[in-house]
Amino acid sequence: MIDFVVSLLIPDFSGRRERRQARVFDSGGEVVFEACLLGDQGYCRATIIFIAASRVSLHVAPTEVKELGRFRLPSERLEFRQARDRRKSDPRIVRPYWTILECRDGENEVLIACAPQNARYVTAALASKDRDSQASDDQSD
Repeated sequence: MIDFVVSLLIPDFSGRRERRQARVFDSGGEVVFEACLLGDQGYCRATIIFIAASRVSLHVAPTEVKELGRFRLPSERLEFRQARDRRKSDPRIVRPYWTILECRDGENEVLIACAPQNARYVTAALASKDRDSQASDDQSD
């Protein structure tokens, strides 16, 4: 909410924030953003949470404070399927402008909803586990 108000007062505020986040992420750091996890897995809850994404992992917390109730998502089990826009059938907790990332955790569907500019951080973290497993397969050959 504060970001929204500040972006009205300072026109390029959100653009600067996005560029700063991209620099941090690209240099191996962690970015934190608002999201929602939906599905039948124990780590999914129909509430707004914060995801801390780095190139190699995803963590979830109820607030932006990293040390408060934070846990690691099992990204090694999550398989990214597709990104899509929000549908009317999606829960109302998902903001109208968010992107939905459809994933699978075994047989269960997991939806990760977040702002479109943050979706790339989630997909990059999920893709890193694919790169890691390919690298270990290549080394074993």
